[in-house]
Amino acid sequence: MKLIRFFGVATLTLALCLTSCSGEDGMDGADGDSIIGPAGNAGINCWDTNGNGNNDPSEDINGDQKWDALDCQGLPGSDGDPGTPGTPGEPGTPGTDGLNGVGFDELTQYGYMTLELDGTRIDDVVFQDSNSFKFTNVDANSISLTSGVQVNGNDYNFSLVRFFSTPDNVYQDTYLSLNVTVLDLGENSQSVEGFTFAISNYAVVGEDNKYFILDESYTDASAGITNVEFTDIVFDDETNHLTFSYSLTVDGENNPTTYELTLSGMADVTVLEEAEAVLQAKSFQ
Repeated sequence: MKLIRFFGVATLTLALCLTSCSGEDGMDGADGDSIIGPAGNAGINCWDTNGNGNNDPSEDINGDQKWDALDCQGLPGSDGDPGTPGTPGEPGTPGTDGLNGVGFDELTQYGYMTLELDGTRIDDVVFQDSNSFKFTNVDANSISLTSGVQVNGNDYNFSLVRFFSTPDNVYQDTYLSLNVTVLDLGENSQSVEGFTFAISNYAVVGEDNKYFILDESYTDASAGITNVEFTDIVFDDETNHLTFSYSLTVDGENNPTTYELTLSGMADVTVLEEAEAVLQAKSFQ
């Protein structure tokens, strides 16, 4: 009985304690200060490729004088894989030759001569050189010397001079000269009686950009001349068309290279015969 009473007293005491420990709510605290960070940088328009904030003319891609989304450019893409090389195209049609300059036809109408050189330079460099001499001095007083023929029966004397470029008296004096006398032309007994060969002021330029000058004259009686040949001599009396090939060798003591020098070439020319000489020849027949 005492125990029950004791338990009741304890329960009452605990209830009183709990009731007396419950306090009232306190007052709300003051709001804290708001914190605002610094303003961020303005964004860049998609068309502003250099990021300077200006509407630059180069950024108006469509050229409508407006800078808007239509002018936006994406980031550059990565390079693609190299493509397979295409098949080479067919060669194009050759172009037409240009027109000859004034006077060209007159200066080249009587044909040309060629020159080929084979030897060794004075500095021990082996060389070959070739060129065409196709310009004729058309001065009336020079015809007999540059494209002339004198006929005496079956004996013919040909006088030929061809210039490397348009001749004049000051700057262009490079020429090839050949005077040759042919006996019994066109007959089985045909032979060359004599010749004079000259090359004037001709520069032989090597691949190494070094040069030497040939300014020489040789005859069938000159010292150091060997292997003289005139071949395939053909002359048409009706058209005065003359063709032939020539070759000669000059020893080292008689040419500026100091080595043996071979000169060769061909002529394909038209020669002129003075009308008066023809009349004189007829008067003696």
